[in-house]
Amino acid sequence: MEIIKQERVDFIILAGFMRVLGSDFVRNFPKKIINIHPSLLPKYPGLNTHKKVLENEDKVHGVTVHLVDEGLDSGPIIGFIKVKVEDGEKEDDLENKIHKIEHYIYPKILSQFQEGRISIIDNKIKIDNVFYKNGKEYFI
Repeated sequence: MEIIKQERVDFIILAGFMRVLGSDFVRNFPKKIINIHPSLLPKYPGLNTHKKVLENEDKVHGVTVHLVDEGLDSGPIIGFIKVKVEDGEKEDDLENKIHKIEHYIYPKILSQFQEGRISIIDNKIKIDNVFYKNGKEYFI
C-alpha cells in the first residue's frame, strides 16, 4: 500500500484477481480501483458466473467493469456488454465468449479514462459529459 501511495498511481486495475481486497486497502484508494467481472452485475457477484447463468437458464450474460468498493463486486458500474446465451451452449464456450468481450471492453474503458472522457464525481460515473446511474452499455 505504501509503495502504491509513493508512486501516486492514477488507478489500480484488476483483472483475474479473484480475491476480495481488504477494507483498509480499498479505503486508502477511493475511486481508484477498477475491476472487470464476468457477469452483468449486480447479478452473480463472486465466482462461477458462467455456471450460474447456465443453471438458471438465463438468455443473456455479459461483462461488467466497475469501481471497487468494500463489498463483493458491488461498486458503481462504469460499463457493460450483454451477449446472448445460445441454446445448448456449454460452460467452456460461454467462458470463451466472455473472455473475448472482456478483451474488448476493458481496454476501451481504460482508454476513455486516459483520454479524460470518463470521470468519477461523488461516486457517479460521467462518460462523455453524461452521468450514468448503472453504467454505460457498450456494443461490439
